Amino acid sequence: MRLTKKQKFKSTIRWLRKEFSNGRPRVHVRMFDSKKNEGECRFYPGKGLFVIFIKNGMCLGLNIDAVIHEWAHVLSWKTMLREEHPREWGIAYAKIYRAWLVWNYGRKE
Repeated sequence: MRLTKKQKFKSTIRWLRKEFSNGRPRVHVRMFDSKKNEGECRFYPGKGLFVIFIKNGMCLGLNIDAVIHEWAHVLSWKTMLREEHPREWGIAYAKIYRAWLVWNYGRKE
């Protein structure tokens, strides 16, 4: 059975939660309207919650790239206080992206 684009995106978010939570606070993913950003990550310490915002209207590939990019921010949040894309962010991004390439939406070839 072929997955729709929406199913692939939602499946990717479920996979990220399962494989890359590392005991972090909850992560919600929301779509938003933006003229400049493809994605954005915010942390709400009082709620122990990260919210990842992904720009509406992008193709599936850009949605997935953006959510992986923002999820790497979740994993490297403590170092983000010094700079936006520190070394730790790059390492987290690479780990997630390489695993995603192998994962194939949970389907066997």
